[in-house]
Amino acid sequence: MDMKRRFFAALAALLTVVIVLGATSITPVEAKAKAKLPKNGQKFAYSKTFDELVPESDGSGYWIVQKKDGIKQYKPVVKVRRNKKDVIIHGSEMYVEIGKLTYYVDEDGYICFNTPDGYQVSKYGYVIFPGKWTPGSKPKGGESFYSSSFKELTGYGDGIWIVDKTGTKPVVVDESGVRIAAQYCYLDIDGYTFYTNKEGYIASSNPDGYSVHKNGYIIKSDSEPTKTPASTPEPTKTPEKSGTYTIKKEGDKWICLDKNGNWITGFVEDRYFTSWGGMAIGLTYVENEYYYFSDDIDTIGKMLKKTWKNSMYFGSDGKAIRSQKATIGGKTYYFNDSGFIQTGWINGEFYSSEPDRYGQLVPGLKR
Repeated sequence: MDMKRRFFAALAALLTVVIVLGATSITPVEAKAKAKLPKNGQKFAYSKTFDELVPESDGSGYWIVQKKDGIKQYKPVVKVRRNKKDVIIHGSEMYVEIGKLTYYVDEDGYICFNTPDGYQVSKYGYVIFPGKWTPGSKPKGGESFYSSSFKELTGYGDGIWIVDKTGTKPVVVDESGVRIAAQYCYLDIDGYTFYTNKEGYIASSNPDGYSVHKNGYIIKSDSEPTKTPASTPEPTKTPEKSGTYTIKKEGDKWICLDKNGNWITGFVEDRYFTSWGGMAIGLTYVENEYYYFSDDIDTIGKMLKKTWKNSMYFGSDGKAIRSQKATIGGKTYYFNDSGFIQTGWINGEFYSSEPDRYGQLVPGLKR
């Protein structure tokens, strides 16, 4: 009887172990669905990148999480034995594939929340690689496209769709990973034409009264998408320097006319007029420079000068400060090639990401 009791007790214990192990097992697919920012010391089972980079490693590793200047940083590493010593190895300025997820790490091996290729990065740190947009379909977040209009406007034609609570916004991404939107204009995207509003989101109406498909593009009939409308008068190439001009609103855009009623394009005092979208409003790329033209109704279209706007600073000539360190109001900042404030380590100096001193140089902190 005692033998039978011991047998069933052992069987029950074995079943308990099996159940516990099964409950803690997570497949790679589930791991992606449950992705979170890693914790210090958290292990990962396999990394294709480390397996290829470090021959003596089986690809398994762990995360190092530590604070620098009050900011949490995350570094995936592997540990190997070399010359009778444990050596920690990390990636440097590269994409690191861990399980089903891909991260981009800086020169010190810490994951970045932006990438040199402009890919989106989730709040958990992994890279979101966009698929290609199917022209005419309803855009989804992260899908890529090509726009001849954006190419003409900014110099960049490759972009991605941003879909959020506000709506659907097409943007192009420059070499620094900065997203650029276009306001109050028609955009040709992979052969379909869209009209954007003040914030650069796809609008359900347009100043010329064209019908809009449920997927956002402009249609002439129930099935035919249009190219960019060309019903407006042919503009002149340069403004008349000796005559007077008139700025007036036509539909949903502002245009500038000379004394003979011809369109004026280019700079007119502190405003800028395009040949296809009327007066520039918001961030605008003109002749290799970024400007910001007021979207305030009282000063609509006027160039901002000596002013901060959206983490950019526009100087006395209206041009955004770019690719340099600059001192403004007694504080020193670094601006990237697109004119946006940068944080972190730059040229051996550290620029804060704390809200109350965002982008400011931290004196004395060097490497």
